[in-house]
Amino acid sequence: MEVTYEPWKLEIDQGGTKEYYTGHDLAENKEDNDALIQLLTEKQKAFFELLGVDLSKVWVEQTDHVGQKGRTLYEVRFLFRGTLKAIPSFQAKVYEDPEIFGKVFRKQVEVVEMDSAKTLDWKNKNQGNNIDGMVVSFKQPSIFFDEETFQEWDCGYVCGIALLKKKQKGKKETPDLKIRREDMPSLPFGLHDVHIKKIKIQKLDLFANVTFMLLDGVYTCDEDIEPIPCNILFEGVDLDFSNIYVMTISGVNHGKIKGHKYSLKKFIKKYKKADIEIVDETYGYNQSKFSGYLYTEEDDMEIMIELYHVGGMYYLVDGTVER
Repeated sequence: MEVTYEPWKLEIDQGGTKEYYTGHDLAENKEDNDALIQLLTEKQKAFFELLGVDLSKVWVEQTDHVGQKGRTLYEVRFLFRGTLKAIPSFQAKVYEDPEIFGKVFRKQVEVVEMDSAKTLDWKNKNQGNNIDGMVVSFKQPSIFFDEETFQEWDCGYVCGIALLKKKQKGKKETPDLKIRREDMPSLPFGLHDVHIKKIKIQKLDLFANVTFMLLDGVYTCDEDIEPIPCNILFEGVDLDFSNIYVMTISGVNHGKIKGHKYSLKKFIKKYKKADIEIVDETYGYNQSKFSGYLYTEEDDMEIMIELYHVGGMYYLVDGTVER
């Protein structure tokens, strides 16, 4: 059966999807699944039923207090049997990267010109991928699932993402307190002008440990300009929400940006011998972000690394540096 949620067109196998969920459970917190099911409208439930998706077995995450409006954001990830028949142009630009699928999918899929911002318009209830205020999108599964089954373009499965905002009952729209953000306390070391020669990933059950192997080390935040041999470890990294942006700018400091957003694994595979220079570092709410420059044999580009980690960030000093 073919269905359309503009700009996506899908060929779906409802029976095959129901069979898949008899033996697979993607849910991590059943309470989140139960809360989601209670909130969905009949039209939203019908969307999942049409695909054959079992809502009690999908991956659900809820984040409280989105923005300042006392709302909860529900993100739902689900798999279903089927194929992508049409995808938006901004998605095609990612998939045709030689390191991902090249242009093999172009023979099988229609590409629809579409601005990415318009696919997440919560207010436009008339857009094809807005189901009663729930915005849905569709991807090839390898972006979220590492199993070998999903690594080929035409793997027989599609990954769906649904985003739903709900106002929290009893939450005020205005705050009781106005609190000023203070500057961060002093860090033990500074990473300005530090060079990363390699990024290593150690995959664990749900998360990963990521290590920045540094060329010379880090600097103390004083007048001492000699680097201290050191590597940097991030524990409990969520690879689904950790990315690297590589950009070129058509100007000295300002201009049009052309670039690519990579997962950590895809970046490491593509830029094995690159030199990364850190210029700025920013930390907050389980996130560590670094911006600077990426030097390759072909070109010099700007780079931004964003890591989401539930564990700590550690400076590995005294004999822990790989030579």
